[in-house]
Amino acid sequence: MDIRFLVNGLIATLLLPSAGVAFAQGSRAPDQRLDQHKFYLGGAIGGGSFDTNFKRTNDEIRSTGATSFRSTANSTDTMWKAYAGYRFSPYLSLEAVYLNFGEVNVKTKIFAPVTTSMHRKYHGDGFGANAVLWLPVSTSLSGLVRAGALRTDVNAGSSRPGGGLASLSSESAHKINPHLGLGLEYRLTRAVGARIEYENIRNVGDNSKFGTADINMLTVGANYRF
Repeated sequence: MDIRFLVNGLIATLLLPSAGVAFAQGSRAPDQRLDQHKFYLGGAIGGGSFDTNFKRTNDEIRSTGATSFRSTANSTDTMWKAYAGYRFSPYLSLEAVYLNFGEVNVKTKIFAPVTTSMHRKYHGDGFGANAVLWLPVSTSLSGLVRAGALRTDVNAGSSRPGGGLASLSSESAHKINPHLGLGLEYRLTRAVGARIEYENIRNVGDNSKFGTADINMLTVGANYRF
């Protein structure tokens, strides 16, 4: 999945309405009847990437006694989220969110001092709260910008390379991380909406243990207002 391409397209879509004054003639003010639907629940599914230089990961592999090795990371596992919100006005809401970052598998082929291999799994999630600023385009379509914080939990599994090399025990890291995002929501009905969203969570993990990564998520989902 090309995250940068999708994010650029999302930003362009958000900015497009402001490029022409004529569009404003055809758009209407936010539907005030939405005030009758203050609470909402939603969920979304998608994928993303982990931006890291793997320096601490390589340091931990060397701690086993390995001196020559090659690692590959696979982070294609599905990411998903669930959220609940309260809409204070057509322009502002507060959301409680849970994000599941999926799993990263790091496979390492060791060449020296022995020939062997090791496999370590990392998985994490986070929950927290965001303020969501709504940017209405029409009665059905709105852009959104979110900012808040998550308590993230990341777990690194144990790994045993064998061949006389030391094993790595399981580790975990817990931290408060900034959480930012932007997206588009289209109201299918007054109660049901569809949403596409890009989110970024920075420095997840622990540099004193297995390292950190910036997590990028792109999800598509739906919500229900009541």
